[in-house]
Amino acid sequence: MSNNSLIYLLDPNVCIVYLKNKNSSVNNYFHRLESDKIAVFSVVKAELFYGSRRSNNPQKSLNIQLLFLRQFVSLPFDDSCFFGIFARKSVGKEPELLSGLAFNVLPESLR
Repeated sequence: MSNNSLIYLLDPNVCIVYLKNKNSSVNNYFHRLESDKIAVFSVVKAELFYGSRRSNNPQKSLNIQLLFLRQFVSLPFDDSCFFGIFARKSVGKEPELLSGLAFNVLPESLR
């Protein structure tokens, strides 16, 4: 992943839409992107894994999520990430939304 490339951060809801509805606009959008241009924060993974544990078939759900998530860059989410994003929001620099989908542009400070 180059430092100058645009990176898309996946929202947990976007991941769920992708995994549950193979014909969604989210899926169509994903297929136009290179997987190394997509990243997932560890906190998003934790939220998805929590949801899989509550599903009717936890092991199957977890396996599907792991297969899906392993194709993307995994980013840690710690206090510096939280405060960096919070600071950007407080000065009116909201994460950019593309085509009505919940893809957030990675803040420049995290590239």
